[in-house]
Amino acid sequence: MSTQTFDQALQAADDHIANTAIAPSRWRPAYHLTPPTGWMNDPNGFVQYEGRYHLFYQFWPYGPEWGPMHWGHAVSDDLVRWEHLPTALAPSEEYDSGDGVPGYGCFSGSALVDRDGRLVLMYTGHVDGRQPPQTQNIAISTDGVHFHKSAANPVIPAPPVDGGPDFRDPTMAQIGDRTYAVIGSSAAGRGKALLFATDGDLETWEYVGVAAESTGQEGTMWECPDLFPLADRFALVVSPMQGTLNTFPFIQIGDFQPDSGRFTSDRHYQLDGGIDFYAPQTLVDDTGRRILIGWMQQWFQRNVTAADGWSGAMSIPRELTLDAGVLRQRPVTEIESLRGPARHLGAHEVGTQPLMSDTGASAEVRIVLGPSTAPVARIAVRASSDESEQTVYTVDRRAGRIVCDRSLSGAGDVTSSHVTFDPARESLELRFFIDTCSVELFVDDGAAVMTNRIYPNPDSTGLTITAVGVGTLNVEDFTVWPLSTRQEPSQ
Repeated sequence: MSTQTFDQALQAADDHIANTAIAPSRWRPAYHLTPPTGWMNDPNGFVQYEGRYHLFYQFWPYGPEWGPMHWGHAVSDDLVRWEHLPTALAPSEEYDSGDGVPGYGCFSGSALVDRDGRLVLMYTGHVDGRQPPQTQNIAISTDGVHFHKSAANPVIPAPPVDGGPDFRDPTMAQIGDRTYAVIGSSAAGRGKALLFATDGDLETWEYVGVAAESTGQEGTMWECPDLFPLADRFALVVSPMQGTLNTFPFIQIGDFQPDSGRFTSDRHYQLDGGIDFYAPQTLVDDTGRRILIGWMQQWFQRNVTAADGWSGAMSIPRELTLDAGVLRQRPVTEIESLRGPARHLGAHEVGTQPLMSDTGASAEVRIVLGPSTAPVARIAVRASSDESEQTVYTVDRRAGRIVCDRSLSGAGDVTSSHVTFDPARESLELRFFIDTCSVELFVDDGAAVMTNRIYPNPDSTGLTITAVGVGTLNVEDFTVWPLSTRQEPSQ
């Protein structure tokens, strides 16, 4: 057991944050949530409490690499301007800590407002060498800031026979008259979503059964499952692992039977076609929107910003909808409050001579491609004047495919990624959200999304549009807005 009490561990973390100056970083985002110092990964406990949005996250304040997990905590009135609050959770107990044990901590989980109006966190306590190594625990707050761990912990002390020692990331949801927790697991080489239920006290849980599982093709371990209603259906979000490599989070659409606890799906979508998107979690807010946010990074990628004392960022929050059977992810409308004065660059006919603009390091760019004689468009963002740095998007209207090439994107890994779209569309809308170290592309009103981290030089801020092959591009609209949380909303 740790020699520090819970309060001492929290105070030590907060003292370290207060006394640690972040080195100037050319890649510190202008409008994406990042840790105050140290390491950030999975979003946890994404919830609206007493009118404000709370986002917790996996956090190691003492360095920019993954370590014994704490929970960081930020709060926002509008989902785009965030204020860091004191550290919410730190390892301190037999079930989440250990002296001399190499792997331990308060792993991922979720949040729920209980019937008494308290904010309750449910998380996985992990201790290597403990049997079982992973248990489920709760922590409770009456003010939304300060938490105490329940004396009843672990509230789920062991995995069921259907699961294995990988047993983590509980996500709570109120469905009907019961509260459910879906927990990721692995057994017999298949990822599983295990379902538990309680009648309300959040300290006494019963095992319901396997809500859903992999066929063997969707991962050997399902991390960060999230089960929720969407339109007139249900959705299950999962971040699968295969062997030693994480793969792309997906969403299944289907039906959920509360009595049996079984989720059956008839549609399967990859949530993001980019490289840097993992462990998404959702909330439903007081306007009825289902909002999703993810960790804008990936395991096994080069940790470029570690030299600056921090690592990790969160994606733009997205509103999930199911419109006439079409899944869409749209940036929350609040992002528009960060816009500076618009530059309307108008309509253009573009050939092999590029259409050029400077976007700055952080901007929203809207490009609408109309019916064109050129079948392929080449769009380069965060480009240097000599094109030695650039992130290139190749838009093939015939194939209905967009490829992102990061081979010249700066200091990060060299990769490519892609999304598809309906090639029958006459006009194609592309919304690029560019920040100092990332690009999120929303295609066709959120029918596809591609998120990638990039690490160019600060003065690589150009954007070019060029036709590839014979013919010209019909650019119907080209608008640029600078984006920053430090700006006043545009008038």
